[in-house]
Amino acid sequence: YAVWFSESWGWEERILVARAVLTGSVPKLSQLDSLGHFRQSKAQLGYALSFLALSYLESQYGQRSFKEIIDHYSKTGDWDQAFLQVAGLEYEMFQKEFEQMVRKRYNWAAILTDGFVIWTGLALLFILLYLIKRRRNRRIIQRWEKEEQGLAPRDFDIY
Repeated sequence: YAVWFSESWGWEERILVARAVLTGSVPKLSQLDSLGHFRQSKAQLGYALSFLALSYLESQYGQRSFKEIIDHYSKTGDWDQAFLQVAGLEYEMFQKEFEQMVRKRYNWAAILTDGFVIWTGLALLFILLYLIKRRRNRRIIQRWEKEEQGLAPRDFDIY
C-alpha cells in the first residue's frame, strides 16, 4: 500500500515485472503476505506487483474500492467476503484477472514498444554509429599519414 500511495512506479519496476513474467516467476498476490521472508529482489517484485494490483483494482473497480474493501474487512474479518461485497467477484477471480493483465502487459513486445525503450535504443544506435564512423575516419587519416611518409602502399600501387 505504501508503494501505491507514494506512486513510485518507474522503469526499474517495469523491467522487474517483465523479467518475472518472462521467466514464469510471478508470485500469486496471496503469497505477497510473506514479503519479510523473501530475498531483496523478490521483495522488490512483491512491492511492484502490489502497486500494480492496487492500481488495477482502482482502475477496474473504482478509486475508492481498496478503501471500501478494507472497511468491509475491518467489520467482517473475512477478506474474501469483503472483496466480493465491493468488487462483485471473489478474490481468487480477481487474482486470475490480474495475473492475465500482468502477463499481457509485461512481455517482450510490450517492453520493446515502450516509448522510453525506443528512444533510448535510437540514441544508443546513433552513438554507436558515430563511434564507428569516428574510428573509420581515424584509420583513413592514419593511412593518409603513412602514404605521405611513403610507408604505406597507395591505392594505385596495388594493381
